[in-house]
Amino acid sequence: MNLDRLLKRFPKDYLEKRLSLQVDHSAYRLGSKKFLSIYIENIEWIFVVLKWLLKLSGLYSLGQRNTIHYRITQNHLKFDNLPKSFEGYRILHLSDIHIDGILDKGKNLYSILDDLEYDLCVITGDYRYHTHGEYDLVIEGMKELRSHLNKDTFCILGNHDFIEFVEPFEEFGFKCLINERIKINKNNDSIYFLGSDDMHFYESQNFSKLFEGLESNDFKVMLLHSPEGYKQAESDNVSLYLCGHTHGGQICLPGELPIISNSSAPKKFNKSAWTYGKMQGYTSNGVGSSGLDVRFFCPPEIIIHHLHGNFY
Repeated sequence: MNLDRLLKRFPKDYLEKRLSLQVDHSAYRLGSKKFLSIYIENIEWIFVVLKWLLKLSGLYSLGQRNTIHYRITQNHLKFDNLPKSFEGYRILHLSDIHIDGILDKGKNLYSILDDLEYDLCVITGDYRYHTHGEYDLVIEGMKELRSHLNKDTFCILGNHDFIEFVEPFEEFGFKCLINERIKINKNNDSIYFLGSDDMHFYESQNFSKLFEGLESNDFKVMLLHSPEGYKQAESDNVSLYLCGHTHGGQICLPGELPIISNSSAPKKFNKSAWTYGKMQGYTSNGVGSSGLDVRFFCPPEIIIHHLHGNFY
């Protein structure tokens, strides 16, 4: 990690908070520190018990195979404020890749990505399987993933990710948006992509910075790891909110009904397409898995969002 480079880019108080929580979390996982807050993704014994039960029932290998049977979702959206030049614009949305835990090392995923057509890619966080520990395999895996994405790709950090990911990711050609925004121009029109840091665990979001100077009618695409920022985003006139984190439940009942949720947002925000006020949103099932490397009745998901305007 090059701290000097990070300090030039990010506010000192933000870095101190982010790095302090990363250290505290790692210490907690090593048993030398306690956290007052409990997050289900950090309770390892639950996943040990589930894995044991699935192996006893003979379902474990089936659940593993399910993790690489990807569903491609074509999500068509209509907006009153979409600039005309962006009619039909396609956003490839990946989330929760957990790349060091993919069963076939990404072979099936890459073959699908190679054949997709889109205008821009966004990745809404969580690149590694665990929330702590070494991440060399994550860096290697994300480098390989980038070679299978043929358009500009914006990414944000999730609760599994360290700020140290930013520098190598950008060396591979990703553009990391960490409480930052970017303007995309087409002809005489423009839209904005706003990337927030994790709100679920690190609580390192900075909405005031993201929205400073923007007009209420500007077309804004919000990238946030979890759906928990929906209220504030809608109040700031976000048009489209893209997120993940929940994995759609990962282990569900028939009909894709989640058994548990790891989000504090209401149920309707934890899976697929949703609306809140004038804002539209989508919560991805995610590409990978974590906690337990299985999926049931909840396929991993690759989404292409098609933007349309109400011009007629």
